[in-house]
Amino acid sequence: MKRLFLAALCMALAITPIHMTRAEEAVETTKETTSITDQAVALYDAEDYDNAVPLLQEAADQGDPVAQNKLGNCYISGWGVEQDYEEGLKWYHLAADQGYPNSLTNLGYCYYYGDGVQQDYEEAVKYFQLAADQGFAEAQDHLGLCYDYGYGVDQDYEKALKYYQLAADQGFVDAQYNLGSMYYHGLGVEQDYQKAMELYRLAADQGDALAINDIGWAYYKGEGVEQDYDLAVKYFKEAAQHENRYALFNLGMCYQDGTGVEKDIEKAAELYQRALDYGYEPTEEEKPRVEEVLGNTPLANP
Repeated sequence: MKRLFLAALCMALAITPIHMTRAEEAVETTKETTSITDQAVALYDAEDYDNAVPLLQEAADQGDPVAQNKLGNCYISGWGVEQDYEEGLKWYHLAADQGYPNSLTNLGYCYYYGDGVQQDYEEAVKYFQLAADQGFAEAQDHLGLCYDYGYGVDQDYEKALKYYQLAADQGFVDAQYNLGSMYYHGLGVEQDYQKAMELYRLAADQGDALAINDIGWAYYKGEGVEQDYDLAVKYFKEAAQHENRYALFNLGMCYQDGTGVEKDIEKAAELYQRALDYGYEPTEEEKPRVEEVLGNTPLANP
């Protein structure tokens, strides 16, 4: 009799369906969504947006903030979909509502630049602050920029330094450069060319063209380093390879004057024109030297 009971119990267990709890279902859904997001992000990073977007959409619909943010990027930039600021902003907001710092920062950019919304620096600062409070370096840097120039807040060099420093401590290249500029110009701190050079070099090691150019300028002027025109030209040339308009102009001056290189007016003209084409705006003091080289060529400043 006992054997019959055990046999019946075994049969019952064999045919009884196994139901997952809601918690177990949620875990499985999360695993599935994570897998889809991972695939989507890999395609996104490979710039295969046509194949990334459907997967991002699937994961975003399930509430994944990483996918929502990247889907927002696609709509804002027109990657793999028709550009649609309203749709992009929608996905940024959904991710931001979950506290996702990348989306908070992206919303800050939209308001900062007026992309899809009316430009509003105060609203931009609000979003940068929310992301910066989570330690997100990119938001900290841009919040520092707002305090540096007084965009949406009262200009405050002390706060600018604070946020640049927080981001620079995380190795964020723009913050390293911006903090270096504060020390170079003595904004909110005692002017310190050597400290500026340390920060510029950190940024230059990450390929930042502005920092590379400014190192060249320091050698050109002999500020924080021993004046060395050869080294100045070396750094100007390196930054000019990134089509940096400041470096192109500075290198043009060197060729015009024969400083650190053999004098070459034709080369100077070429470099000046490239600098202008990339948006360089000569100062009143610089205009005569440019006109001398370019002759009647108009100083187009797009």
